[in-house]
Amino acid sequence: MFRKKKKKRPEISAPQNFQHRVHTSFDPKEGKFVGLPPQWQNILDTLRRPKPVVDPSRITRVQLQPMK
Repeated sequence: MFRKKKKKRPEISAPQNFQHRVHTSFDPKEGKFVGLPPQWQNILDTLRRPKPVVDPSRITRVQLQPMK
């Protein structure tokens, strides 16, 4: 009697006139993506983190003592 009405799912059609224009891959030797549009490459270049001055994996316990 007071049952909730089921919501109807909207009907979504298949894509029309689809064109695949970008073919990208990753070059592990260079560490970069190949085939990106220039706008995408600029975004990735600005988001790339700079390398640390000191490699954190090379810090020894003796070097950490003065920092505490």
